[in-house]
Amino acid sequence: MNSGAQANVSIKSGTNNWHGTGFEFLRNDTMDARGFFLAPNQNKNKLRRNQFGGVFSGPIRKDSTFFLVNYEGRRERRGTPSRTTVPTMAMRSGDLSEILIPGNRWYPREANPAVTRAIRRPGDTAPFPNNIIPRSQINPVSLNILTATKGSPLPEGGFMPQPNFDNEAKAAGSTLNLAGTNDQVLDSNQYLTRIDHRINDNQRLFGRYVIVPSRWLNNPLLRVSQFTTQFRAQNIGVGHSWMLSPRVLNDLRVGYNRIRANQVAFQTNTDFTHRDLGLDMRVTGDGNRTLTPREEGLPNINITSFAGIGSGNVTFNTNETAEVADSVSINRGKHNFKFGGQWRHSPVVNEASNQPRGQITFTPDITGIPDAFGAYLLGIPLNANSAEGVPTNDMHQEKAGFYWLDDWKATSRLTVNFGVRWDWYGAVTDAGGRIRNLSFANADMRTVNGVSYPMLVPNPLKVEPLYDINKKQYMPRLGLVYRFGERMVLRTGSGLFYSPQQTNNFNILGLNPPFSGSTVFQNDRTRPTATIQNPFLGAPVGAGPAALVMLGWLKADRGNRSMYLNNKIWQWTMELERSFGQRFVTGIAYVGSAGSHLDMPVQNANNPDPGLGAVQNRRPVQFYVDSTAPNQLLALGTVRRLESWTNSNYHAMQMRAEKRYSGGLTFNASFNYQKAMYIGYGVNEGGPFGNSYTQDPRNRLADYGRSQIDQRFRFVFSHVWEIPWMRKAKGPAGWVLGGWSINGIIQMTSGLPVTVSQNGDSQNTGPSSFSRPHIAAGSTVERVWEGRTIDRWFNTAAFVRSKCDGCAGEGLYLGPTGYGNAGVSLFDAPGQKTWDFACFKEFLPKEGHRIQFRYEAFNFLNTPQFSAPSRSLGAADFGRIGGTLVNNREMQLGLKYIF
Repeated sequence: MNSGAQANVSIKSGTNNWHGTGFEFLRNDTMDARGFFLAPNQNKNKLRRNQFGGVFSGPIRKDSTFFLVNYEGRRERRGTPSRTTVPTMAMRSGDLSEILIPGNRWYPREANPAVTRAIRRPGDTAPFPNNIIPRSQINPVSLNILTATKGSPLPEGGFMPQPNFDNEAKAAGSTLNLAGTNDQVLDSNQYLTRIDHRINDNQRLFGRYVIVPSRWLNNPLLRVSQFTTQFRAQNIGVGHSWMLSPRVLNDLRVGYNRIRANQVAFQTNTDFTHRDLGLDMRVTGDGNRTLTPREEGLPNINITSFAGIGSGNVTFNTNETAEVADSVSINRGKHNFKFGGQWRHSPVVNEASNQPRGQITFTPDITGIPDAFGAYLLGIPLNANSAEGVPTNDMHQEKAGFYWLDDWKATSRLTVNFGVRWDWYGAVTDAGGRIRNLSFANADMRTVNGVSYPMLVPNPLKVEPLYDINKKQYMPRLGLVYRFGERMVLRTGSGLFYSPQQTNNFNILGLNPPFSGSTVFQNDRTRPTATIQNPFLGAPVGAGPAALVMLGWLKADRGNRSMYLNNKIWQWTMELERSFGQRFVTGIAYVGSAGSHLDMPVQNANNPDPGLGAVQNRRPVQFYVDSTAPNQLLALGTVRRLESWTNSNYHAMQMRAEKRYSGGLTFNASFNYQKAMYIGYGVNEGGPFGNSYTQDPRNRLADYGRSQIDQRFRFVFSHVWEIPWMRKAKGPAGWVLGGWSINGIIQMTSGLPVTVSQNGDSQNTGPSSFSRPHIAAGSTVERVWEGRTIDRWFNTAAFVRSKCDGCAGEGLYLGPTGYGNAGVSLFDAPGQKTWDFACFKEFLPKEGHRIQFRYEAFNFLNTPQFSAPSRSLGAADFGRIGGTLVNNREMQLGLKYIF
């Protein structure tokens, strides 16, 4: 029931003999290299990692009942080097004179900053002398956030760390003035037991139980956003294999999986409230209530060009899966038939939201305040979102599937594998009736004053499916294997796969009113009325939720009701495999896939095109109604459209060479030349350097480009060499010189794609926007820039800010709409080149016993593996690389005893 990769894990059973393994692996920063971006006076990145445990198995009753028990523990304390940007000490006191200096590090591209970055209060004509805001003019709430001690995790107090690397950063022309580490603490235990029982010659029974409790503390460099996750996973599995006849085998599996995760922030369940700072962020969608102690903390505070602050998120999640699967295998001469089915029930209880405490955003877009930190000190935000709290959903979905296949030995050279599968995925529903949908279905549209409007349905606490399902999920499969001779084989195959949409998509529907939902306010840019202590003063953008959620893929033949289709993936491959001798195999293959109906939300579906004037008055749909009061028009702001609409394609040439184990040596080498194309925003991908939203919600095809996980080249070489010299020698010579082996993994990959965005809202499209810049006239952006350095990885001069026609401030308007013409995934982040090396030494104290000592080094050559550069136009460090993806060399020592 999944179109992605499948991982099959086999747990060994016990035998009539006693077997066991004990192990300990140790990592310590004493043995490691310094991080590349560590400040000269900064300690080496911290690492203390112990991984230990053992497995023991044997008979309970000889020849019939066996057991296996396992324990594995992990204790890790890690500090990863990091740098970020915080306000200077002078800025914190109100002194913003540095940004007036030509070529300053904050606005290096500014032609005349003394004019364009002079700060004044809105309504005043004269700027503050020398750009210094008097302390009496600094907003008291802004000052509290900088200095308050209650609830602060910082030793100096406040919720915004002070710089510790500013003189060095300024000398280098850099804004990365806070250096330190992202710290993590992990304590994990895993317990496993398995029982196998032989009922008779034809029947086998097994049962297993696994429990993994763990605790993870994530304490980033800013410290304010730290959180702790208590995690516990449990799995029970029972299987019964029954050979009904020499040609018929029945295999029954029953399993249950439960994962519980509880994440809390630093201020959770303490006596701190953000009202202590002068803030008051309420859950407007739930009766305008205040936050509970579980929800409490600092709201997200975003300041353009600086690291955002805010308390860590709070979530509670229990994810369960119960499954029954049965298969029957039948052998009939040249045919091996297999058919079966499975049923799966997947309830998820989730307490979470995107903005549990709300959000306040400061940008350089307020008239007279062309610097975001200046706006923060004066306490004048551009926009704000009220708190969503932590609402509860109890999601349920039933799944069932049936399949049939045949392995047919058509001739002595040709084998054909063909079959079909059918899956049924029921609609996801909330047992408490807390999820609702902004519906554009004909039956739900409401006409008021002669105009039709969408309706938020169903009534609260009513349980009903919100979308139609696809009942025709038939998936054919075909595979062919043709043997040309003793040494060459052609393998080819193709299949269709459906994958159920992630349940979290439907959890988000629980953020609709009345149980949650955030109200958004966007300040008037020329005559601002909102302040940090009252960010919702005046008329909000939508007079209601910041974002309503709707299910897309509306089907006209179903009355415009949503048919939220599941991912549909075609996959195919063809490989020519050639062996040389008995132990060397090569292969060259073409692999491809095409996906459709991939889930990809349109986060800004109701945003207007770039233009002048109030955002709300320009939205495509300005009002909606609620089924609880269907005749009352409510202002409609941002719409998050959950859509299964986008397509993907992937093509690759894959080459491999394998030396099977002989003479103590085995190795595998593989090379991929590949390309993946997609319209994607990081929902189901791992690509970290792409965009979050589509720029133009009515022209989503303009965001078609390289997938965020597209690596053009990838080479991997792994090997194990058991050095044969004196391997069986006895006595001291054998102890010292025998039993050595060398292992390694070499990886070389091209970089992941990078998409350039721009900060602020010069397009005037409102919150939940993702604007991109223009490519400057006559400029090109190369996938790999020849003049790249870590201080300027790509041609930053090729990008120009986009803005709406007539909008004030820097930038360029290009018609017809004003959206940026820079595409997605234009250039590559740095490639990766790593060599993980290991050296093993085995001792044989007696027959059937081994002691293995291991030395392992990750990133053995200590080559910095750089991350992507800063990629937001307008950021002071635009184009500069400030971190690594992989740590510098880490070494590990291990000891195993096996009998």
